Amino acid sequence: MRKTVLLIMALLVLLPVSAREKTRINLDWKYRQGTVHDAQRTDYDDSNWEVVNLPHDAAIYGPFCKDVKGGMNRNGYRPLGKGWYRKHLLYNKAWKGKRVILEFEGVYRDAKVFINGIIQEGDHRNGYLDFEHDITDFLHEGDNVIAVCYDNTFNKSSRWYNGEGIYRDVNLLIVDPVHVDRYGTYVTTPKITEEKACVLIKTEVRNDNKDSVSCRVVTDIISPSGETINHSEAIAPFASGEVYEFTQQMEVNNPQLWEVGKPVLYKAVSHVFVDGQEADNYVTTFGIREFEFTPEQGLLVNGKKVFVKGVCLHSDLGPLGKASFEAGWNRRLDVITRELGCNAIRLSHNCYPKYVLDWADEHGVLVFDEFFDKWNDSYYGLGADFGDHLMRDAQVQIKRDRNHPSVFIWSVRNETYEQIQPEKTSTTGVERLKTLVDFVHQQDPSRKVTVGMFPNRYGNISHRVSGYEKADLHQFAFYTDVVSVNYMERFFEQDHKKYPQLIFMESEMATGELGYNYFNYDHSYTVGQFYWGGTEYIGESFGWPSKGWINGLIDMSNHLKPIGYSVKSFYNDEPMVKIGIMDESRKGQQEWNELKMTWKPFLMHWNFKEGELLKVQVFSNCDETELFVNGISQGRKPLPTKTQAPELIWNVNYHSGEVKAIGYRDGKVICSDLIKTAGRPAKLVVSVDADTLNADGMDLAYLNYCLLDKNGNIVPDDNRLIEFKVTGAGVNAGVDNGNIISDEPWQADSRSTFKGRAQLIIRSKNKTGQVKITAKVKGLKPVVTTVDVINK
Repeated sequence: MRKTVLLIMALLVLLPVSAREKTRINLDWKYRQGTVHDAQRTDYDDSNWEVVNLPHDAAIYGPFCKDVKGGMNRNGYRPLGKGWYRKHLLYNKAWKGKRVILEFEGVYRDAKVFINGIIQEGDHRNGYLDFEHDITDFLHEGDNVIAVCYDNTFNKSSRWYNGEGIYRDVNLLIVDPVHVDRYGTYVTTPKITEEKACVLIKTEVRNDNKDSVSCRVVTDIISPSGETINHSEAIAPFASGEVYEFTQQMEVNNPQLWEVGKPVLYKAVSHVFVDGQEADNYVTTFGIREFEFTPEQGLLVNGKKVFVKGVCLHSDLGPLGKASFEAGWNRRLDVITRELGCNAIRLSHNCYPKYVLDWADEHGVLVFDEFFDKWNDSYYGLGADFGDHLMRDAQVQIKRDRNHPSVFIWSVRNETYEQIQPEKTSTTGVERLKTLVDFVHQQDPSRKVTVGMFPNRYGNISHRVSGYEKADLHQFAFYTDVVSVNYMERFFEQDHKKYPQLIFMESEMATGELGYNYFNYDHSYTVGQFYWGGTEYIGESFGWPSKGWINGLIDMSNHLKPIGYSVKSFYNDEPMVKIGIMDESRKGQQEWNELKMTWKPFLMHWNFKEGELLKVQVFSNCDETELFVNGISQGRKPLPTKTQAPELIWNVNYHSGEVKAIGYRDGKVICSDLIKTAGRPAKLVVSVDADTLNADGMDLAYLNYCLLDKNGNIVPDDNRLIEFKVTGAGVNAGVDNGNIISDEPWQADSRSTFKGRAQLIIRSKNKTGQVKITAKVKGLKPVVTTVDVINK
């Protein structure tokens, strides 16, 4: 394997390098879990190490750890460990005179990087944040060795599953010694009218030459249609080792605005010239838009009221663990926005992959961008109290994300301990909050700053304390631009009346009771809300056997749950009806973070005991909804007003056959939903969400399998084991069935169906061809599927 890799790289050593070249180097790394001595040495023998392709989550494999040290509910009963990666890098002679930069988009956690045995300086304890090293001076001609170790044994670094290892992309960046610095552009649109928009561009250029240079920066603005519509030129001399900031101001006539749901994107292309030669070419995508927050209307985008309808996310991808794939995120975000109807996402509580924000830009989705969960140990380890490391990492994330038009607010943390300690709130807590808010304002004056507030009131009065309902607003509310509260929307009315200058937003809202707390407050003056959580995620389990957060709107296989259809009925404007049958036996309640959480489970099948009395609820956004059992109408029900919960319930006796819901608008049938009684499994069917895959080793296809009876109905109550075999130009990347309490591993060649469904994810290889997937269920005909893998 190593000889093949070196041969391929040898063929590349004479290729010319352009002004700026970025190459993803995810494939063919060596990996060994555990403590390994001297693995950074160039002569270390790694021949018996596992070959892995990044992104790679080393903690997602194998059985769950209910009773093993390191297995705990906060981490989804997954192990916590250490490990090493190694990769050989063949020097390209075209790099001579250039700077070679190694970029890691995410390593969990406390990573240390070695080049040819020499450690690279840097603090990488925050495993969610990307980092880079200029490795130019550590390389030599011929074979070079990159070695990376991580330590994920601090068991309180996150309150949820964080995975471990190199779980995001690794890139090799080749630039001229004079180049745009890391995240060195800052594009704002300080003044916008219908006739023109002012575009202010600041560009930081780094000089890594040994001598001073005279540098010319020419910036072009490219329209959404690809035309150059304006440009500006600036010239300045600056010294060796200096980072000089150029400021350029241009106008865009008749600007096309970036809107929520209607995204329009421009590009600023920064050309850097030294001695008449182009040294760098740096592209920044941006949008022309204006955010305004007011106590009377909440959020205005380009002068128009927008009510935020969002969900909170965590950054694992279910059965893939923390391994982060753009294709996987695209699937998830598509379900959240297109199917559920969200216009916003909260990136809780850390830095997310860059392409998540790119996707939001391109789809007109708002982003609540958050830096930290806590201010103390958390991501950094014991003893890492509030300090410069927080400012340093917040600055990197701000510079990285500030040009995204989708980012509408910054959050400096979530439910920090200082808020729930009365003796520290007014001194330590408020001062720390003020320090961070002021710092963020200095870094990016164009956006507002908030903080996710714990569900308590002034002086840490919680629901357990007498006087909670009449207690005053917590002190933290007065030191941010927008008051973001968790699970306290019922206080908005009294707080708004008492403090009319404040702006309110619900940063976390419970999904219990079908999400109907959406109707508990006045939307006219509030910014909006984010349900916790959008997609179920690994970790933060209420306890075994659940492997993660069980109250999400979407399961880990990217399918809406019944509660998701409830929220869809008032989040999404597309006409819909969906039938659910209350499962009274599984109602539950749990106290979590001072919140009394309740839930009402629903079933979405028609297999019950003959004559059983059932509560059938239809999730609907239609003017009227009618329910039929075996063709007999059970009556029509009108949709309540927009300020009331759309609870449409029929009490019916079960009779095998079918139940149907019909939605009407303006008296006309507009949509329907039908469920039939299912018999025994007769066949297995599959749907594939991709016609072809890219032969880059990074693309994914999701195969969704269903057990059907002889009439084509999904069989919900006779689950079977599916065995998978994947051959050809792809591999099995993970399996799931939406059952978060299952003990079956996500990395396996089989999976039981749950409510008649199961899912297989395949990953393309780095070659063209065809992937062949065979799925077998005992007693049923095998299902064979092929997917072409091509160069895209």
